Amino acid sequence: NAPTVGTGAWSVVSGGTGTFSTATSPNATFTHTGGAGPVVVRWTISHAPCAVSIANATITINQPPTTATTGGPQTICTGGTTAALGGNTPSVGSGSWSVVSGGTGTFSNAGSPASTFSHTGGAGPVVLRWTISNAPCIASTSNVSITINQAPTLAAAGGPQTICVNGTTNGLGGNAPTVGTGGWSVVSGGTGTFSNATAPNATFTHTGGTGPVIVRWTISNAPCTASTANVSITINQAPS
Repeated sequence: NAPTVGTGAWSVVSGGTGTFSTATSPNATFTHTGGAGPVVVRWTISHAPCAVSIANATITINQPPTTATTGGPQTICTGGTTAALGGNTPSVGSGSWSVVSGGTGTFSNAGSPASTFSHTGGAGPVVLRWTISNAPCIASTSNVSITINQAPTLAAAGGPQTICVNGTTNGLGGNAPTVGTGGWSVVSGGTGTFSNATAPNATFTHTGGTGPVIVRWTISNAPCTASTANVSITINQAPS
């Protein structure tokens, strides 16, 4: 308070050190320079030889929060869930996860350093932030980038075929993926080779087994679940 009788001055009583913006101003500010606190500062109004009048203010000193760190970038399928995000456990302050940009989603536990993130919308990459706070100190942050891959195109293939032993099919009729990459493989019934295992309309040449040979067109876009379609190839023996 501004004295109507006497003059006022601020001083540090205990708990640390610091400076006043103007030590004789009733509404001065105090800048902390050392000590763990709490720092007790005193406003003294004097008018000698009368006894002084005093009032104390207590200033709690908070430490800056632990420096935030996180795990590396991840890739998930649209609508998928990440592995643990790898935030560090704060020794000072408390941590929380938030979405910065790129989409929407939920956290398994937004206050846990090892939380996972489930994607609910947006094309990504989704930027997530681990913030360690200890007000009124400046918060510490670290970001994780999550790439969102789209589910692969639904696989389709042509109908069943019949060939002679060691013969070659017509084109297998796989569809060209708009998302992901395709590849042919032999599932069961024999062995053989493909004219081009990544071409949707590849042919298959039989090399062994009595069949029917099941071949599969798989469209993949990791880490999403692959999409598959099968073609059954009957193997006829050469006539007597």
